Amino acid sequence: IPLHEAVEKIRNERDINLKGAYEIRFLAKTYNLMYRTNLENKEKLSYAATHDKLTGLYNRRGYDCLIRNLDMETSTLLIIDLDDFKKVNDTYGHHAGDCVLKVVSNLIEENAKDDYIAVRWGGEEFILYMPQTNGDRAYEVLTALSKKISDTKVTFDEQNISVTVTVGMYTGNDLTNYESVIRQADDKLYY
Repeated sequence: IPLHEAVEKIRNERDINLKGAYEIRFLAKTYNLMYRTNLENKEKLSYAATHDKLTGLYNRRGYDCLIRNLDMETSTLLIIDLDDFKKVNDTYGHHAGDCVLKVVSNLIEENAKDDYIAVRWGGEEFILYMPQTNGDRAYEVLTALSKKISDTKVTFDEQNISVTVTVGMYTGNDLTNYESVIRQADDKLYY
């Protein structure tokens, strides 16, 4: 393979063909390995930067990256807060609390359609962003999800832990500022 072709493939971030003299094949093979390893590391770093380590849901940074391109006017946003979660940690310990967070996040994700975005907003708060979803449909989802969560017993060290949630809902009405949507949904949550 001529060197100018190899240089062009490197510039275009593509594998180099493994042909030519032994030295060229050796360099191409080494470059290809480094290139693929670099790609894998970039993907892992990108995932780690945008996803919550405990639950696997999007984190705030991931949410921020996604939400800027979404239509808030035709969507609904739910903020889901685990009630009295501090009591779970104080009574059963933080490992039990982590177990509860994982189970709840799985329930949120299982009950979300493919186009819904589930986020661990922080601590014991989650967001479910529901594009192209009106308030009535969102209310059905939040009612079913709240019931499913309250009906679920999380088993940890032979203890059954029950949790409930409070949900704040915001349905877009000519509002395009996503930070304002979060504040309004959060206000409804605390109301």
